[in-house]
Amino acid sequence: PFLLSSGIDSAFFYGIAGVVILCLIFSLIESKLILPAHLAHTHFKPVKPGGWRDRFNQRFFGFVNGTYRNFVKACTHWRWTVFAVFCGLLLISAALVKSNYVRVIPNPKVPTD
Repeated sequence: PFLLSSGIDSAFFYGIAGVVILCLIFSLIESKLILPAHLAHTHFKPVKPGGWRDRFNQRFFGFVNGTYRNFVKACTHWRWTVFAVFCGLLLISAALVKSNYVRVIPNPKVPTD
């Protein structure tokens, strides 16, 4: 959208959009070509049983395979309810901005020297 904008600030937005697109392209190339080559030469130390990394891994994967998995299953089972809650929160947020409970100043006046 920034790339196709028109108006007074379009040159500024065009520059930002160009930089973001170039960064995303470079990031994609790096993640597909460079990073796997680095990881292929990395030697990880084995985790000591009973060490802090082992305890962390057990708790983390226990959370992922237990609590988080159950939450995601419930969200996918009740997907329309989750979608309705999201839409409701989005409408409430828009109403708060529209009614000036949350003020939005797109181009604030900044004092200069």
